[in-house]
Amino acid sequence: MAAAQGDAETSAALTEQIVRWAMPGGTYGARSFACHARALAALGSGDFETAYQHACTLSPPRTVAPYVPIAMWGTMIWSRRPSAPAG
Repeated sequence: MAAAQGDAETSAALTEQIVRWAMPGGTYGARSFACHARALAALGSGDFETAYQHACTLSPPRTVAPYVPIAMWGTMIWSRRPSAPAG
């Protein structure tokens, strides 16, 4: 919610906590949600390159990774990037 509301500082702190908690246990689903929130925060601040990079951690460009439901949201970011390489 913080990312969608434009609160980049809170969003960054919360997503960092999620990643620190999730990664040692291999909870990649939680990491995916953190990357999605980071992409939203970057979009909200106009940092489209960073948003693209976070979206690409969810799924490769122009591909919807199987078994990663949140990856579908990445399509709104990388499908609109004109310089994205065809995959």
